[in-house]
Amino acid sequence: MAINPGQVTLDEATTIDKRLQTVTRTITDEVHNEVFVLIDPDNADNSAFARIKAAIAATTDYGLITRPLSANRTAAAALGAANAAVTVATEGAGNVAWEIDTGTLVGTVVFEATLDDTNWFAINALRIDGTIIASTTTFADRGSLTSAGYSQIRLRVSAYTSGSSNARVEASHTYASVVRLGQGLPANPGVDIGDVTINNAGGGSAVNIQDGGNAITVDGTVVVTATDLDIRNLAHGQDSVRIGDGTDLALVTAAGELNVLATAQPGVDVGDVTVNNGAGAGAVNVQDGGNALTVDNGGTFATQDSQVLTDNGAFVDGTSKLFMGGFIFDEVAGTALTENDAAAARITVNRAVVAAIEDGVTRARYATVTAANALKVDGSAVTQPVSGTVTANQGGAPWSAHGPEAHDAPVVSNPLLLGGRAQATAPTDVSADGDVVRAWLLRNGAQATVLTAAGALIGGDAANGLDVDVTRVTGTVSVQIAAETTNRVEVIGDVADDAAAAGNPVQIGVIARNVDRAAVANADIAYATADLLGKQIVLPYAVPELFVSGLATLTSTSDASVIAAGGAGVRNYITSLSASNTSATAVRVDFKDNVTTQISFFVAASGGGAAQSFPIPLRGSANVAFQAALSAAVTDVRVSAQGYRAAN
Repeated sequence: MAINPGQVTLDEATTIDKRLQTVTRTITDEVHNEVFVLIDPDNADNSAFARIKAAIAATTDYGLITRPLSANRTAAAALGAANAAVTVATEGAGNVAWEIDTGTLVGTVVFEATLDDTNWFAINALRIDGTIIASTTTFADRGSLTSAGYSQIRLRVSAYTSGSSNARVEASHTYASVVRLGQGLPANPGVDIGDVTINNAGGGSAVNIQDGGNAITVDGTVVVTATDLDIRNLAHGQDSVRIGDGTDLALVTAAGELNVLATAQPGVDVGDVTVNNGAGAGAVNVQDGGNALTVDNGGTFATQDSQVLTDNGAFVDGTSKLFMGGFIFDEVAGTALTENDAAAARITVNRAVVAAIEDGVTRARYATVTAANALKVDGSAVTQPVSGTVTANQGGAPWSAHGPEAHDAPVVSNPLLLGGRAQATAPTDVSADGDVVRAWLLRNGAQATVLTAAGALIGGDAANGLDVDVTRVTGTVSVQIAAETTNRVEVIGDVADDAAAAGNPVQIGVIARNVDRAAVANADIAYATADLLGKQIVLPYAVPELFVSGLATLTSTSDASVIAAGGAGVRNYITSLSASNTSATAVRVDFKDNVTTQISFFVAASGGGAAQSFPIPLRGSANVAFQAALSAAVTDVRVSAQGYRAAN
C-alpha cells in the first residue's frame, strides 16, 4: 500500500527524528487497526532509506511499512496482604493506566518496574490531577505511568495493616502526552516547543531559569508585572533599562539622574522612595521647595543625629548633645515586659518620676513599700550592717518614753519589757527621796523585793528568813509541814524506798476488818488489814495472782510437765506435792526442776499414795518447768503440785 506525501486524509501526528534528520508521519487506520510509517525520501539519507526498504518483502516508492497492533494488556488483583501485587507486562507499551478501588485496605502501595524480570526498582506515578507520587495510602486512587523501556510494571503493598482493595492496570501502545513537573525537557536545539508559561502564583520562592552558561535571548518585548523589580549586573554603556507605565517613560537628566516626579503633582503617590548615600561623599539633600516636609506616619520615621551615642560610649561634657525626655502618667498596670523590651518611664500626677530602689548587685531585687505607704527596710529581723555612730536628733529636749494608755485607763496594748541591774548584794541607797533609782534584780533575773510595814522594812537574814513576831499571834495557828489535806499533818519517813534504814521507827496502825475490802488498782497504796482483835492479816509467800498449781497423769518414764515455766527471769516455788497410784504395780515418782530430780516418792500399788508440804518452798530455776516421771511404766499414777512464782 502506498500513500503519497501531501495526500494523507486520516489523523496524523508529526514528530522530529533528529537522528535520521527526516520527517516521519505515523498514520493510524482505525478501521484495519494498522499503522503506516512514511519516510520522506527527499529528507532521508541513502543508508536510512535502504534500511527501511530492506525491512519489508516488497518495496514501494516511499518505503511503506505495515505492522499489526496488539490489543491493550490488562491485569487485576486484590491488594489484601503484605507484598500483594498486580503486575502487567509492558514491553512495547508506552503508557500504563492504574486504578485502586476504595475497599478497606489500610496500608501503603508503591509503584515499581523491572528491566530483567528479576530486579525491581521504585518509579513515580502520576495521579489524574497531575500530582507526582512514589506511593499512595489514599483509596480510591487512580492515574498513569510511563512504561517505555520497562519489561514489567507492578503495584505492590509495601506496608500492610488491614483490609483489602481491588486494583487494576492496563498497558497501551499510546504515550502519555503530559510533561511532569520536575523532569527536564530534552535538549533539542532548534526545535520549537511552543509557548511556555511559567507560573509562580504560590510565591514560595523565585522562578529559576537556567541558560546553561549562555545568554538568554528574548525575541520581542519582555513584560514584567511585579511590585518590586530587581535588575542587576548591567554593563555601563552597554545595557539599558527603560522604566515606564505603558504610556510614558521616566525621565533621566543630562547628568544621569532619574527624575522621580518631573512636575509638581500634589496628591500623587510616588510609592516608596529609598535614598541611599552609601558612598558617603556628602549629605543627602532633600528639597522641600521652601515648604515644610510632611511625613504621613503610616510607618516609622527614623531620624539620626549626633545626639545618638553607641552603647557604653563616652559622654563628653560640652560636646555630646542631649534629647529632652518625656514620661507617661500611667496608674493602670500594663502588659508585662520581657527581657530587652523598650518602654516609656512613668511619672506621677504631680509629674514626679516614679523610681525603684534596686539592689546594687542583684537585678530585679527592689525595696518594698507596704500598703500603709511605709518603706520596708528589712523584714528578716537580721542585724543590719550599720557602722559608725548613728545620731538621732530629737530637737534638743531629752527623749521621753511613755506607755500607750493613760493612768487609770484599761490596758489594750502589748506590755513593755522592763529590765534592771543585776546584783548579788543589796545596792547602796540613793542620795535623797525622789531620786531616780534602778530596779534591783538578782543574777538569775528574779526581781528583789523587800517587805515593808508602815514604811519600815521587815527584817530577816539569809539563814533564818523573814523575822516574825509570834508574840502578837492570837487564836489558832495552822502549821503546814508539807502537803496538807483536811487539816492533817502529813508525816513521811526519814529515808526513801530502797535506801538504807536510818532514823527512829514510827509506830503504825492497821484497819480492822471482818470482810474483805474492794480491790485497789495495781501499784496503788493500800491500808494494812487486821482482824477485829488487831492481829495483822498476812498472806503467805505471794499475792494470789502469782499462786500456781498443776496436775499430771504419769504412765511412763518420760518427763511430764506439772507446772509450766514462768517466763524470762521467773522461778517456780513448790510449797506442797502429792502422788496417788491406781495401777497394780508399785512405782517411784521423781519430781524434777526441768530434768534435775529434787525429790522422789515411792507409792504402793492399788491405791498407794504420798503427800508432803514444804515450810521452805522448793526453789526452781528461772524459766523452766516443774516436771515428774516414773521409775517404770504403769497404767496410771496421778501427781499434783502447788506453789507460787517470783522473780528472785
